Amino acid sequence: MRGASRLGRLSNHLDTYYTTGFWSYGPQRWPPVLARRLETSWPDDVERALQENARRPPLLRLMACDMRTYLPEDILVKVDRASMAVALEVRSPLLDHRLCELVMRADPAWLGDGSGTKLPLRRAYADRLPRTVFSRAKMGFGPPLKSWLSGDLGKAARDRLLSTTSSIAAIADRRAVGRMLASHQAGQRDEAYRIWRLLVADAWLAHWRPIIRDAAASNAHHEHAPQ
Repeated sequence: MRGASRLGRLSNHLDTYYTTGFWSYGPQRWPPVLARRLETSWPDDVERALQENARRPPLLRLMACDMRTYLPEDILVKVDRASMAVALEVRSPLLDHRLCELVMRADPAWLGDGSGTKLPLRRAYADRLPRTVFSRAKMGFGPPLKSWLSGDLGKAARDRLLSTTSSIAAIADRRAVGRMLASHQAGQRDEAYRIWRLLVADAWLAHWRPIIRDAAASNAHHEHAPQ
């Protein structure tokens, strides 16, 4: 049913609804692809940021979490890389520290109500920008991964991620990865972003070649080590 996943998220607690947007790479969604090879107690930066801002009103709490995680780890990184690639110096005026301090101390009702969000900006520029700027649907910059994986990239992903010589093979469960790829190819589930992140992880491992510690073997070693 269209919208079923969103309705399910809306039925959850606010924190749970918010964090579901990060689950494609969070510890809740990776098992059993990586659970057998990695420790499951890895830190969840989103959950930590929410806890640290627990006393703020809900809207400001989520905004503070974005400033701690989503902006520096995602959006601003993309802007910086894309701009530097063409020798373009970019500034984000809405992240001026004085404006951020004002907003984070503001009454949430000043920032948004039932008619929409970003009210101060909408009011400030209501007579300077076309009405369509404020009424159109929000547009992101996500790449068409589903379409890419339906073509040559999909075959390359299968060949790479299911190879016993791939860099990701040291930490991935090939059978779980195979099921995920098959489910995506059959149209049963859109796994484009998870597949993409496995490809990125594989490329990262191949480039940096870190020492992969087998969590199970390490735990067994500690259990039998002399006290």
